[in-house]
Amino acid sequence: MALIGLRERIVSPRPRCSAIAGGSSDEVETPETVAGRIRRAFPHAGPDRLIAAPDGGMKYLPRHAAYRELEALVAGARIAAAAAPVTPG
Repeated sequence: MALIGLRERIVSPRPRCSAIAGGSSDEVETPETVAGRIRRAFPHAGPDRLIAAPDGGMKYLPRHAAYRELEALVAGARIAAAAAPVTPG
């Protein structure tokens, strides 16, 4: 999430894709952890323009761990979306 500071200076109407789920270890983040990362990105991209995505490290994970990472990503996105600020438009 170090790139958020840089990304907030880029003005674009396009959606932004942020790497939310890490693949750096076999330990799977909880949906709540993923939701927290997504919520931290809302002020920079807005919930209507943010696309949560796994980082590139998932290719190194065993299949079962990668699947659990994606499950946590989906569940975290649902949690964050339910609490997302409403944007006019």
